Amino acid sequence: MLNHSVPKGAIFHATSHRRREVNITPELRQLVEETADAIRAMLASGKLPPPVNDARCNECSLKDICQPEALAGQGKQNQQRQDLFNPTPRESPRFSHGEESGNLILT
Repeated sequence: MLNHSVPKGAIFHATSHRRREVNITPELRQLVEETADAIRAMLASGKLPPPVNDARCNECSLKDICQPEALAGQGKQNQQRQDLFNPTPRESPRFSHGEESGNLILT
């Protein structure tokens, strides 16, 4: 893009205060371009996934902004809300008539 070769990059880990060199290969460059395109498409769609809240979060500089502990369960909660009024046949309770009383019995 600017006609300068950039053969290496570096990742700085804030908690350990260590820098790790990364070789910038054509494969890595292609992966970064594809990832950036996918992120742009996701942002344009307005449907962002909830944070993952795993071991990577402990060393992330964006943890205070992201708040993965507070938001990690939202995806599951949203799915449960959708499923609440749209049960699938295998998840639907079965009803039967009580022999003696004629009442419906949840089985």
